[in-house]
Parts: sequence; structure tokens; C-alpha cells
Amino acid sequence: MSLALRQFISDIWGRLGAQLMLMLVWLCLAAGLGAVSIAAMLPLLNAVGIGGQSSGIAGLVGQAMLAVQQWLGLPPGIIGYVLLLLALLLLNYLFFLLHAWWASRLQMRYVAARQVELFDAILAAEWRFFRQHRSSDLLNTLITEMLRLNAAFYHAALLLAGLVHIGIYVVAAFLVSWPVTLAILFAGMLLIAISLPWIRRGRHMGLAITTANADLQASAGQFIGLAKLIKATATEPAASRSFAAIVGRQEMLNHWVSFDGQIVRALFELISTLLLIGILVIGPMLAGVDAGVILVVVGLFARLFPRLSGLQQSLQAISTVLPALEAVNALLKAARAQSEADAANASAALPFAAGEPVTLSCRGLMLGYGDAVVLDGLSLDIAAGECLALVGASGAGKSTFLDCLLRLAEPSAGTIQVQGYDLASLPLHSWRSAVGYMGQDSAILNASVRDNLCWGNAALDSSALEQLTEQVEARDLIAAMPQGLDTLLGDRGRVLSGGERQRLALGRALARRPGLLILDEATSALDAVTEARIMETLQHLKGKVTLILVAHRLATVRLADRICVIEGGRVVESGSFNTLLSGDTRFSRLWAMQTNGNEALTGIHLPANA
Repeated sequence: MSLALRQFISDIWGRLGAQLMLMLVWLCLAAGLGAVSIAAMLPLLNAVGIGGQSSGIAGLVGQAMLAVQQWLGLPPGIIGYVLLLLALLLLNYLFFLLHAWWASRLQMRYVAARQVELFDAILAAEWRFFRQHRSSDLLNTLITEMLRLNAAFYHAALLLAGLVHIGIYVVAAFLVSWPVTLAILFAGMLLIAISLPWIRRGRHMGLAITTANADLQASAGQFIGLAKLIKATATEPAASRSFAAIVGRQEMLNHWVSFDGQIVRALFELISTLLLIGILVIGPMLAGVDAGVILVVVGLFARLFPRLSGLQQSLQAISTVLPALEAVNALLKAARAQSEADAANASAALPFAAGEPVTLSCRGLMLGYGDAVVLDGLSLDIAAGECLALVGASGAGKSTFLDCLLRLAEPSAGTIQVQGYDLASLPLHSWRSAVGYMGQDSAILNASVRDNLCWGNAALDSSALEQLTEQVEARDLIAAMPQGLDTLLGDRGRVLSGGERQRLALGRALARRPGLLILDEATSALDAVTEARIMETLQHLKGKVTLILVAHRLATVRLADRICVIEGGRVVESGSFNTLLSGDTRFSRLWAMQTNGNEALTGIHLPANA
């Protein structure tokens, strides 16, 4: 037994334990009754003139069956005997169905538990884990490799059933005729030995299929995500060639896995057929074995040879799909190694009142990725209820600073204090629950409007929902929908325009009644009119929540109490909109480049702060 198979069986046992024992009980009862029902044919064959033994094993079986007939009150003779055989067969298949039902139930339970376990571990990992892994690889392991793990359990259950049946049927056959049984077992072991090279080959194929599945998932996700670009640039043939090449590799791998199984199956069926013919012809002639005994042994092995063939096929199939277990365990280990320290502590409360505007004090924040320095001693104070805007070129460190506030990234040096408390000491789940966040990609769930607005705040009542939708100017939008708040929005909110998605995303952020609201390029993809409506909503929030805006379009930061220009991972300028615009500042130069001296180009006209 390979190390991977032992680890798999150990994992199943560790998770299911006593539940497997019940499955084994049904299996043993089904196999035992199947063997007994065939062995019980021996005295019946003698009674109808096939074979001539009235003593030995046939006599013993006959005496036992007669005793059972009398105990059950069945009529004597062949009629009672046949009724008893039918009862044995019915019980055999009853226990077979119980075993099959329970095995299937455990299979689904095991895979579902592994899937949820991996999903939870991925979500509990630090943000850097997601930066280090392609989303397609995570999805491939979570879905495709789990399906292969499901197949591994199925074949492991078949393997166990085969071993139990082989053990019980061989014992029964050995009691009936040990010479014939030994001959058949020798042939069976020879067949297993012949199939070993294909079993080893199956493992190598399985590893290759794991890689091919990940590449296929990545390719499909990439090209579907770029569908608009591909259509607009007439590059469908190039995308098709690239995708077809990956599909072709996977096709050949799956072909050889399937064909290898058929090769071994053909060998099994050919050799087993020749063996049975040989026993039927040679047994009575050379070994003097009674014809009735041979028929019973052949009957036992006729039931057994599919098990032997299935045993080999299960071993080969398991060797092909077990690499999925390695992939699942490797990803699970990686996710747990980067698990957020206190992510599971969801019940701890913040040491200050949640929902009230918070003060922030950042000192000497340092953070880098590899050799690249992203934050270089950034220091910044933000008053409670202040509206602060962060501007600067791409890569200046704005979003990374926000990641530090959300504890998605941990600075290598420096401190962040919230309401005078060290951010690193605050319970992570409670802190994030007290923050409203809205990014450039206004992620909308494939769910109803109500579910999207209440995401993370299920206790929101109808009155609060109505107030919230009015606050983000979405009341008329929702009223025009077919089912109102219960309207399904589709994948990524495909039934909504960009501005409509943004308004619902802002509503979701505000539904948490946050003390800190973070908008990271939240309006960059909007037209000027929609952006102005969002800005007007934010204008009404000023003073009620501490608000941090990150924007490349400088017109969106006019409502800010203070604007900080970030460059090279530190604050290089700070002041009100008018103050920064009135002098020769970095902000004024950025403004001049964006407006070309024509403020009307911005399309946004909010009162500027002095």
C-alpha cells in the first residue's frame, strides 16, 4: 500500500471513525450472506443429480440448512429449501443496499467537510496569502480537486468492499474445495502483479492531471474575464488556440488514464475466463473434484472475479486521483500557516464605542514587498469625524496604507493607534466590523438587493433599510425593480449600471454604522453626474463618521476637510483644497495636468473648503 493511500485512509478514519465501523458491519453481513447463499446451493445440486457427494462439506451444509428449515417451520424437501435460499438472497441484497446507502452518505459527508474546512482556512488566511496565489488555483483546488477527492473516496470504498468480499468468499470457497480455490487465487495474484505497472503509471498521470486542471481553470477564467477585450480586438482565434492547447493536453492525459483501465480489465476478463474453463474441464478429470463442488466454487468466484477486477481498477483509479489529496492538503497547510492570528475571536468587543467617529494616529509606518519599499516612514493624524483625502501617483502607497488600517497588511515598523489604542491589540473581527469599506470594484453578490445591503449586518430591520436606501439615493432605483428589495441582481450585479452598483455598495458599507468609512478609488469608474451624486451623499456624512477618500481624479476630493499628497510612501503635502491649489504645490501641478486649466472638465461642482 502506497504512502499516499495510507495517509488517505488515515484521514478518512480520523474524520469518520465509528461511522465507518457501521458501514463495515453492513458490508460484512452482505458479503457473508452472499457467500452462504451460494454455498447453500451444494446440497440442492446433489438433490437434483448434479454431483454425487452426500457427505463431506455437502452433507454438513445440508444438515445445517435442514436444521434452519425446521427452526423456521418451513415445509420439508426442495420447496422449503428453495424458500430458505430466497430468504438468504433477499437478506443479502438488503444489507448490500444498507451498505451502499451508508457508504454514499459518508462519502458526501467527508468531501463536504473537507471542502468547508479548506474554504474556511482560505478565508482565515492573511491578505498576503491571496497575493501569493492565483484565484484560479484556489478555485481549482476548492472545486475540481475536491471532485477528484470525492472519486478517491468512492474508489476507496470499492476497494474496502472488494477486500471484504474476497476474504469472505475465499474462506467459503476454501471450505468447499481448497485445491480449486488455491488454483484460482494463484491466477488472481498473477493478475494483480501484471497490473502493477499500470497502477504506478496512474499516479504519474494523476499528478499531471492536477496541474492540467489548474492551468485549464486559469485559462478559462482569464479569457472569459477578458471577453470584451478579445471581442473588441478580434483576437478570438488566438484565445481559442491557447485554450485548445491546454484542453488538448488534458484530453490526452484523461484518454490514457481511461484506456489503461480498459487494458487491465481486458486482461482480467480473458485470463479469468480461461481459468474457469480450465477448472471445469480439468478439475473432474485430474483432481477428481465432484462436479457439484466445482459448480459451487465457480459460482463463488463468478461473484468474486468482478470484485478482483474492481479491486485492481480501484487501485489504479485511486493512484490517479489521490494527487488531489496532496493538492488539498498542501493548500490547507499553506492557508493555515498564514492564518490571521485572532481571526477566529469574533466575540471580543472593542474597548471603545463602535459606531462613533474614531481618531487615528499613525507614526513611522514602514512596509515593503521584496526589495520594493511601499511605505517609508509614513506619519499621519486623523481627527474624529474628519474627512481626509489621499492623493498621489499610482504606487505611492495610498492603498497599502489603507490595507494597514484594515489590518490586511502589517507594517514592519511604526504604530497605528485608534482612539488611543494600539490597532494591533484590537480584536480583528470587531475592528473590521466597525469599518465601512468600498473599493473601486463595487463587489455585488449574486443575491437580492436586501441580501447585498444586509451583508454583514443581518439584523438590519425594514425601517433602517428604508432610511439607508434614501441616504444613498437608491430608493427610486429599488422601487423600479420587479421585486423591489427581493430582486435578484445576478452575477456581480449584471442587471445594474456602474453607478447603481456603487450606490448599493455604499449602502452596504453604511449599513454597518461604521465609525470609519474608507473609500478606495470608489468613484473612479463613474461618469461625472453619478460621481457627483455619490459625493453629495458623502457631503451629508461629514462629521458623522471619520471618512478617508483615496482618489486619482482630484475633483472628487473637493469635499475633504484636508488633503494629503503621498509620494514614495510618505506624506509630502497636507492642507485644504484651496490652500494646496493656491500655491506652487505638487497638488496644484497634478490639478493642472488633469483639468488643463479648465475646471469645467471635471463635471463636479461642490463647495470648496477654505
